[in-house]
Amino acid sequence: MTVRIDSLGLLKTPMKRLYALVTTAAALAGCSLGQPTPEGSEFLLHAGTNVGSAERGTGVGSAERERGHGRAVVQAAKVVPPYSDRRFIYRTGPSAYSADPYNGFLAPPSAMLSDVTIQWLQINGPFETVFGEGVVLDADYRIQQIGEVLCAEFLPGKAQAVVQIHYFVTDERSSPPKIVLDCEYEGTAPLADGNPATIAAGLNVAFAQVLRLMTADLRVATAPR
Repeated sequence: MTVRIDSLGLLKTPMKRLYALVTTAAALAGCSLGQPTPEGSEFLLHAGTNVGSAERGTGVGSAERERGHGRAVVQAAKVVPPYSDRRFIYRTGPSAYSADPYNGFLAPPSAMLSDVTIQWLQINGPFETVFGEGVVLDADYRIQQIGEVLCAEFLPGKAQAVVQIHYFVTDERSSPPKIVLDCEYEGTAPLADGNPATIAAGLNVAFAQVLRLMTADLRVATAPR
C-alpha cells in the first residue's frame, strides 16, 4: 500500500485525518522493517592451477611440462540459460529448475569461464602463449567454449555440483581452419549441504575437473607431428 499526499492537499487535511494517515504509514513501515531481507552472498568461480592426472590421459604439472608451442586465443565464453544467470541455479528434476533469490556469482558466469580458462591454459596448457579475444588479431589456435550446465543438483539420494562445458578448438593455420577438438566435458562434486559456500566450493571443484580433462585432450590434439 502506497500513500501519496501532495502539499496542497496536506494543508487542507483535518488534523485527525492527517494523524490517521501518518500512523497507518508508520504501521506499514513497521511491518516491512520487522521482516528484514536476508543477506545474500556472492562468489567467484575459479579453479586450481595444478593439472595432475585425469580420467582422460594424464596431465603434468606446469613445472614439469615442456615449453608450449603456438599461440592460442580464447574467445568469450557463452553460457546457455538458465545457467547464464548470476544467481545459483538449482536442478531438482529432469526439467525442474529454480534460482536462488539471494546467493550467486560475483560476476556473470560467461565472463568467469573465459577468464579462468585463459589463466588455466597460460599455466597448464600446451601453448606458448594464451590470449583473450581482442588482444591479438591472429593466432595458431582458437578456443571456443559453451557452458551447458552450471548448477547445484538436488535429486533424491543425490546432491552434487555439476559443470558441463563444450569446447571447440580449431587450428587456424589451415585453410579453412581445421577442427582439432570438439568435445563436451562434465565435472561433478558431492555436496554435503545446501549452504551457499558449500555450493560455490563444489562448483569450483567440478570446473577444475572439466579443465583437467580438456587440457589432457588438448595436449594430445595439438602435439606437433
